[in-house]
Amino acid sequence: MQKYPKIDSTVAISDIRDFTYLFEIFQKNENNGFLRFMEEYYFMGLSIARLVSENDRFYMTTAGDGILAFFFEDHHERRAYLYCLLLYQVMEKACSAFTRQYGYDISFGIGAETGYVQKVSSVPEFGKLETYLGSVINIAARIEATTKNFHRTKLIIGEKLYKRLVQKLFKEEYQYLIENSADLRKNYDEVIEYHNKMNKLNQDLMLFYVFEHKLKGVDLPLPLFRLSPTLADLRKTSFLNVIGKLAVSREKYNEILSFLEESSY
Repeated sequence: MQKYPKIDSTVAISDIRDFTYLFEIFQKNENNGFLRFMEEYYFMGLSIARLVSENDRFYMTTAGDGILAFFFEDHHERRAYLYCLLLYQVMEKACSAFTRQYGYDISFGIGAETGYVQKVSSVPEFGKLETYLGSVINIAARIEATTKNFHRTKLIIGEKLYKRLVQKLFKEEYQYLIENSADLRKNYDEVIEYHNKMNKLNQDLMLFYVFEHKLKGVDLPLPLFRLSPTLADLRKTSFLNVIGKLAVSREKYNEILSFLEESSY
């Protein structure tokens, strides 16, 4: 009997806003500008995934208007969040350049979460089809969709990914901080101290806590964390500090800096 082992992974989903509307307009005008934009989007997504991974330990696919990326290797949480941050930066520039050139507003959203997936494949006579299945994919997609609900929000991550990042980067257990900040047996100063510590962790990841959300198809409300566009400004040291924490080596950090310089518009 075939086995389907569970694979610990982080899933990142990105989506181009108003894809159908823009595609139809440019097709009607026989203008290939939107197709070139989508090619650049796919190219950047693949390039960044390769940049943050080792030995191409990721899987990527597309449904036309979006990119679905799975990261499997060691430190996949760090690599996936790094992927999201870099994709956010290059897509901000690409969308601004597109709007300046063609006069149409274009935007995007990114959602990510950590969880288990399982590989499934079919080997038909004329080719092989393989993909990954898991509830984390649906959750990441629902998280991405919530970016539409917040002003100036392009990237949101889920609770499991956030907890992993906090534990691996700062050696802190977020659940412990949550429980102590809500412990009525503690005095006011202690509670404030735990709240301040949680806020500092959020800031160190350039994130804001946006409360629990009821996501379609998900039983329990999930805490979400959105990227702060102010803190994630490429010109600020806060962004480079986070990149430095996420990069698995100094060499990888330098490669990322070179990539950001080369991909500037």
